[in-house]
Amino acid sequence: VFGAVAPGWELGVGVTDAPSSAHHVSFVNSINTMRGGTHVDHVSDQIARGVVTAMKKDSSMPSVSVAAVKSHLIIFLNCLVANPTFDSQT
Repeated sequence: VFGAVAPGWELGVGVTDAPSSAHHVSFVNSINTMRGGTHVDHVSDQIARGVVTAMKKDSSMPSVSVAAVKSHLIIFLNCLVANPTFDSQT
C-alpha cells in the first residue's frame, strides 16, 4: 500500500513472511536516512499499534505484540521535516 498520508508525507507499507529487523527506505527532505530515525520509529509504531488493536477486536486472531508486528513490516517513507536534525553529515 502506498499513498500520501499528510502534506509532505508519503508512506508505503508492505508485509514480509519472514520476521527480521524492520526494513525501511526513508528520506527526509530528499536526504536518504539509511539508519532510519525518529520519523521511521513514529510511523512504524503507529502502524503496529493499529494492527495489534484490530487483531484484539477479532477473537479468532492470535495475540501478538507490537514488536512482532513491526518485525514483519517493510516501510518506505518520504517526508518533509522543518529543521531536521541528523546524527551525522553522511
